[in-house]
Amino acid sequence: MNVSNFFPKTKIHTWGGLGSQLYAAALAIDLQESFKYRQIEYISHTSGVTRREPAILFYSRNVKEKDDYKIINSNHENTKYRKKVLFFARKILLVTGIIANCNDNKETTNIKPWVLSIRGHYSGREVSFNSAKIILQKINNEFQTPENNTNINTITLHYRLGDLELLSEKSSINADRVKNILEEVLDRGTIREIYLYSDSILLAKSKLTSSMHELNLITREISPLKTIHECVHSKVFIGTNSKISIWVAMLRATKSLNQISYLPMEIKHMLIGDKNSFAHKSIKFY
Repeated sequence: MNVSNFFPKTKIHTWGGLGSQLYAAALAIDLQESFKYRQIEYISHTSGVTRREPAILFYSRNVKEKDDYKIINSNHENTKYRKKVLFFARKILLVTGIIANCNDNKETTNIKPWVLSIRGHYSGREVSFNSAKIILQKINNEFQTPENNTNINTITLHYRLGDLELLSEKSSINADRVKNILEEVLDRGTIREIYLYSDSILLAKSKLTSSMHELNLITREISPLKTIHECVHSKVFIGTNSKISIWVAMLRATKSLNQISYLPMEIKHMLIGDKNSFAHKSIKFY
């Protein structure tokens, strides 16, 4: 008899792409350590700057999609009244612990065992070694990678551009900085080939080869999950300012100190935990 079937499921709401949704999976793993008899159900919202699809089906099939991308309500007065009612109802549910916010470690520790629904950014809380290890195992299973897989003798580079080229409040990492760290890595070893991953692969290649014509770039246009998998198992990883890069570096840090990862200084604050935590092992900031 499965005791958890007698309890209502805890719903964890997710937004964004794979990088954001992995933080929800990490939260679920830690919660189930504390609330062993509660099942988790993910509510994947499609809303955002662009339409988002469920990205953690590889991890759990217990995912429901909520299609709320560009919902328009034509009755302004009813919407205004409805928002007020929902605001006060949410306040009551938060106080009783039936629903919870989870944006950082403190809010995580305040979650009650009877919680039914959780919302938050999740990336503001520390990812545990255990949750990162389990997520890596799931990714390895997806691509049938042995747990003792030896490091592939490659350099991988994840260069996020895409919407960062258009957003005024954010910007992509300058190509010159990426070139500098590439040159530093190349000078230190014998590996000459660099596998390039990007959401704008042609633009990324153009930026990097504009003044480094001798650069041996191998472009990889694959899914975000496959990108994480290949980058995790490379010898050296260079990331930029994206959650995908952060997850690659964290997952690599669970494996070996010999797998060096480079991340830009701008996102150092997103690796929550003290400098001796697993998340900072083998990560260098440029």
